[in-house]
Amino acid sequence: MRALEVEGLCVSYGPVPALRDVSLHVEQGELVGLLGPNGAGKSTLVNAVCGVVKPSAGTVAIAGAAMAGVSCERIARLGVSLVPEGRHIFGSLTVRDNLRLGAAARRDGGAGTDAAIERVIERFPVLGRKLDGGAGRLSGGEQQQLAIARALVTDPFLLLLDEPSLGLAPLIVDLVFEVLAELRAEGLTVLLVEQHATRTLAAADRSYVLRSGNVVYEGAGDEHGAKEQLMIASLGEDL
Repeated sequence: MRALEVEGLCVSYGPVPALRDVSLHVEQGELVGLLGPNGAGKSTLVNAVCGVVKPSAGTVAIAGAAMAGVSCERIARLGVSLVPEGRHIFGSLTVRDNLRLGAAARRDGGAGTDAAIERVIERFPVLGRKLDGGAGRLSGGEQQQLAIARALVTDPFLLLLDEPSLGLAPLIVDLVFEVLAELRAEGLTVLLVEQHATRTLAAADRSYVLRSGNVVYEGAGDEHGAKEQLMIASLGEDL
């Protein structure tokens, strides 16, 4: 059963089309990359999957169930968790409270929250050292770790990450991709939106390239020719 299937998705903002007949899928346990230049429609796609924006045409199915008309809150409780571009942490709250807010969407009603927080602290030790400090006092890299940890405490079935390496120092980018490799090895299903094409192709099982709201290429990227074509497409040049 596919974790995610998008068919013929169209989204517009007023008269401006953002997605045009987009189709893609993510198998259970896969890490799939979504590449493309700014304005290609990548964030719109993940927001449509989460129910934040409503498509004008097409379908989104999670684990085989159609999501038409399903609220974003309900989609979250089905196990779909988003790490949004820009992190969107609550700076006035503590690190611990940010994690507890994320856990409110757990499918077990929050019963496993404490254990889940312990697990993410093991993965991101810096958060454990600052658990009762203000989240707004964290560095940019620490805030990104908190955003990922907050998504993971929900025990997601499908994890969506929107530009998780944006604006981060190289060492923190390395850490983000190390965590993604661990999650992939653990069998978590991931859709990764990124502009780091080389790193994404190395991390992903398969990748799609969006340009001007259209899927212009799909490939595994595990052979030199496919990787080269994906790189060219993601940079916005003609294939």
